[in-house]
Amino acid sequence: MTTAHVYDEPSDNWVDPVAVERFCRGGRIGRGLSAAEQTLAVQHLTQHGYGVTGVGRVLHISGSNASRLVREARTDPKDNR
Repeated sequence: MTTAHVYDEPSDNWVDPVAVERFCRGGRIGRGLSAAEQTLAVQHLTQHGYGVTGVGRVLHISGSNASRLVREARTDPKDNR
């Protein structure tokens, strides 16, 4: 008797850099990006000249979410002390 494997989404802090790079290039990874992977993807995309609209289009997220992620990516974490 075999047991069916149930796929679990990765936790929010899971990062697979290969999946992020593939997703940023328009490839399929078979799942959504975790929150940490989205952050890494936004950093990658903004470093390569993408703006809010481009980030939203590549990550398939709303403009308001893209705007928030881009703003967070451009903010130095040291400023939040």
